[in-house]
Amino acid sequence: MKITHHYKSIISALAALALFYSAAPRAGILDGGEIQFHGLVTDEAPKWTWQVGSPDQTWAVDTADARTESGQLVFDLRGKGSLPFLEGHLYEVAERGGPGFTPFITFSSNGQPFSVTAGGSTTAQHFRASVPVRNPENGHVAGQLSFTLDQGMAVSAGHQEDGAVLPAGMSLVNGQSVSGVQAGTLPQWLKSRLPSLLMLNRGFGNGMSTADNGQVISQG
Repeated sequence: MKITHHYKSIISALAALALFYSAAPRAGILDGGEIQFHGLVTDEAPKWTWQVGSPDQTWAVDTADARTESGQLVFDLRGKGSLPFLEGHLYEVAERGGPGFTPFITFSSNGQPFSVTAGGSTTAQHFRASVPVRNPENGHVAGQLSFTLDQGMAVSAGHQEDGAVLPAGMSLVNGQSVSGVQAGTLPQWLKSRLPSLLMLNRGFGNGMSTADNGQVISQG
């Protein structure tokens, strides 16, 4: 079920918008076969708090399990599980939404857009992409890292004025920041994390709820 609203004047207490990512912008090889990710947050009007979702993660791989493509070893890590990468939440409950209120996330590798292989674009709720992995000693491409990224944004409204009616509980947000949102296809591990991020907003309460209502609100 989708509900379309214009955020300009309908919300007196916007609980939160939460982002959850499972990948990162750029990769480089370090000693011991490590891969390090880098990113940058630009926030001209600080309303959001960001954090890295996972500590260092180590996965053991065996070259015997790799396949060879074009002379390169390819490791399949899909059986290793999922990793949260970037999480964000509003610093405090917002009195009102509006254009530009939700963050706009861009992904690139050495200044070049991701090579999206499935899902259409990097704003999609679910997409697959690849980035070149470079040797930091000489800058040469040593291989590529392919990954699937799931992302979600959630909102919960408290007391509402001006005749605005948003559904009770936690709704997903579809729009410029995250597109093609379908509540039924968002991974459960991601959906389960969003309520915790909502409650990190200072002032959360006043009728706001983290109970999943299964609905999607479209930014108008």
